[in-house]
Amino acid sequence: MNKKVVIVTGSSSGIGFTTAMLFAKKGYQVYGLSRRKIEDAPFIQIQADVNSDSSVNAAVAEVLKQAGRIDILFNNAGFAMVGATEESSMDQIKSMFETNFFGAIRVANAVLPTMRKQRSGRILHTSSIAGLIPFPYMSYYSASKHALDAYSESLDHEIRNFGIRSILIEPSFMKTSINAHQFKVDVPVSEYVSIREKVENLVAKGIEISPSPDLVAEKVVEVAELVKPRLRYLVGKDAKILSFMRRFSSSSFFDKRMRSQLKLS
Repeated sequence: MNKKVVIVTGSSSGIGFTTAMLFAKKGYQVYGLSRRKIEDAPFIQIQADVNSDSSVNAAVAEVLKQAGRIDILFNNAGFAMVGATEESSMDQIKSMFETNFFGAIRVANAVLPTMRKQRSGRILHTSSIAGLIPFPYMSYYSASKHALDAYSESLDHEIRNFGIRSILIEPSFMKTSINAHQFKVDVPVSEYVSIREKVENLVAKGIEISPSPDLVAEKVVEVAELVKPRLRYLVGKDAKILSFMRRFSSSSFFDKRMRSQLKLS
C-alpha cells in the first residue's frame, strides 16, 4: 500500500516542524516546504516561498514528480505582529496578508487540481483564536486570520463534492518561537509605545506558559484522518474558553474582560 503524501508549509520550526515530524513518525510520506532547510529532518525538505507563485508551483511539481499524488496539505506558514493599527505601513500590512492569507491560497490552488483528479484530499489551515476574536494591537494578524477563516469555509463548500475538505485549526497561544520571528512595526507612533510594549510582554509571557505545539500537531493528524471532519477545531484551553465567552456572554462583559486581560485603561 502506498504511503499517504503530506505537504506541510512553514515546516522549519514551531507548529509546522512538530506536525511534519508527527506525520513522518506515523508513516506518512512528508514534504516540508519552507524558505530555509534544517539539519537532520526526518522528512523531505523542499525550499519554497509561499509568497511566490513560481516557487510554490515548482515545489508542488517536485512533490508530484517524486510521489505522484498529494493527500494532505497543512497550510501553516505565517507570522504575527504586535502593534497599533496606525503603526504599520501599507507595505507591511500587505506583507502580512501575502504570507498569512494569499500564501495559503497560493499553495491550496497548486494542489487542488491533483486532489480533484484523485477525488480525495484534505486541506488544513493554521488559523488562530484571533481568527474568531479580534485582538487589539494585533489587528492585522487578526484580520489576516479572519480572512483565512472565511476563505476556508467557502472553499470547503466548493470542493466537498470532489471528496476534498478544507478545515480550520484554531489554536490559542502555543509555546513556539513565533514572537521571536514576529515583525516590528515600521511606523511607530509615540503615543502607543508604552501600551504596545505592555501587550508585547503579555504575549511573550502567554507564549512562555502555553502548551507545546505537540497539542496542535496531534489535532492536525487526528483531523486529517477523519472521514467526516467539522469545518473548524479549536485547540488549547484558552481558545475554548475565549470562544465560549464570546458566544455566550454579553458584549459589554466580553469587552471589559478583553481590556482587563490586556491591561488597557
